[in-house]
Amino acid sequence: MKLLKPMWLVKDIVTLTPEDFQKLGVRTIFIDVDNTLIALDNPFHNQDMQTWVKALQAKHIEVVALSNNTTKHVQTLVEPFGIPFVANAKKPTLLGLKKAMACVQAKKEYSILIGDQLFTDILAGNRMGIRTILVKSLGKKDLFATKIIRNIEKRVLGYICRKYHLNWR
Repeated sequence: MKLLKPMWLVKDIVTLTPEDFQKLGVRTIFIDVDNTLIALDNPFHNQDMQTWVKALQAKHIEVVALSNNTTKHVQTLVEPFGIPFVANAKKPTLLGLKKAMACVQAKKEYSILIGDQLFTDILAGNRMGIRTILVKSLGKKDLFATKIIRNIEKRVLGYICRKYHLNWR
């Protein structure tokens, strides 16, 4: 169960400032795309997230998108951000995350993974040995399989929160 435990639970990722990440020694942020960086039900209204990414980049924090979705899908959504990405990441396997880390020469101890799913994002980051942040999903639209998994994750997250005394911030 420890591999599913995020470091933080954050309701709205844009409330975390570049200074918050600098205090943690974070130099690279790997971020899930669908419903973490961009809401699937509103994919082209992401000005707050674009501003947040630019603020991170201004403080020399690298942001890399990491998605299990197709290259075409991810490229279309990430292009306005001007950040590198790895599609078809196959999370929770480490294939995509290793590729992303190599692409930007990131080191585990200076990296963090942010995502909205325990069984893909958080599990992959924890298996890799990097810090993780679980965020509330930005959108209400999900793929059919994701809807089913979210119901299971909800129960598992409740257990993790009780066991490790985690609260949303």
